[in-house]
Amino acid sequence: LALSGSGEALGQRAGATLLGAGDGLAALAVDGRVAVASTADLAKDRWSAEVGSAAAVPVLADGSGGLWVWSGDGFAAAATGQAVGFGQDAGDAGVRYQVLEGGIVVRVESNAGGEAQSVTRVDPATGQDLWDGAVRHTGPAAVVAADGRILTGGFEAVNCVDAETGEQRWSRPADRLIGPDGGNVLVGSADGRVSALKTSTGALEYQFDVGAVDFDRADFGLGAEILYLVGPDKLLAHRLEKDAAALWELPLPRSSADPPHRLVGAGGELWLVSGGDLRPIR
Repeated sequence: LALSGSGEALGQRAGATLLGAGDGLAALAVDGRVAVASTADLAKDRWSAEVGSAAAVPVLADGSGGLWVWSGDGFAAAATGQAVGFGQDAGDAGVRYQVLEGGIVVRVESNAGGEAQSVTRVDPATGQDLWDGAVRHTGPAAVVAADGRILTGGFEAVNCVDAETGEQRWSRPADRLIGPDGGNVLVGSADGRVSALKTSTGALEYQFDVGAVDFDRADFGLGAEILYLVGPDKLLAHRLEKDAAALWELPLPRSSADPPHRLVGAGGELWLVSGGDLRPIR
């Protein structure tokens, strides 16, 4: 279903699964095909490709508001359907691609147990690997870019490498990489502490306590110097400063879903996705 800014229904397409959207286009899974259509006319394909099971076709934001869509033989620009030169292995088990801040493209490879083994920076113009490095994270790796660094985090540590060379800069114990905030990166630990580490050095800038949180099942959002944290049964807001107490706490229906609730940034706002409900956080 496509909606206008005022909430007016523009159109819908039966039997289609939304894979991603951007720049007025929607990537859809339809009967074993990946199809790209205008959000103003979902019923008419601009182009499509046979990919077998299309339920989990990789779709990437291209760093400039558009999309790259996997077409079965690498990624293609959503607007044209033309190959962009990389991602031939994106359909393989244990391989995923991400576009980070600044248009940095990385490939994350994991073993059969889901443990992250390596992060490789890829030149999207040529498809060539620029560098690769072993990360050896327990569990899947979260990957972000900030201040000329690429940071990866699994269930036991956060590693920081130089974005240009892949050379490791620092590593610190942590149970969750939350994300960058200014010149710091926020990480969580199993004892309920959130720490702000200086992105350039890994030095501790400040900490605060968020209480009993299962970081493996929590989701996070950042905005206006506030950390929003949602777990199985509550949503918390904490100011980003030393020893900060919670600004407020909102009880939520306990959910067994994984994740139980999610936070999604869209339109300059942060939204809580809880069951079938979608609501802005203000």
